[in-house]
Amino acid sequence: MLHVMGEYVDLHKKPGPIEKALQRLEEMVPEDSGLWFKPEAVVEFGDPSYGTLDVAREQKADLIVLAVRPAKDHPSMSAHSPWATAHQVIAGARCPVLTVRG
Repeated sequence: MLHVMGEYVDLHKKPGPIEKALQRLEEMVPEDSGLWFKPEAVVEFGDPSYGTLDVAREQKADLIVLAVRPAKDHPSMSAHSPWATAHQVIAGARCPVLTVRG
């Protein structure tokens, strides 16, 4: 499980954004999920789309599951903007990408 933070994150905030991101990732998997292995939660820094693609390639991912949501200010922009993270991940992925509204 991966969360890529933009480089503009203020690391001096308390509680720290890294700890908050890790906690949110871990809370996504219910304790009674029945998974054979506990998923690893990872936080990276950089461009979210390229960071996601880089980690997927490094891990030889078979599937990317990507949470998507409309842009707050202009909902139509998220679906049509070629710069949107989801668009870049889908276009650049070497494996299937499942998008989930979140």
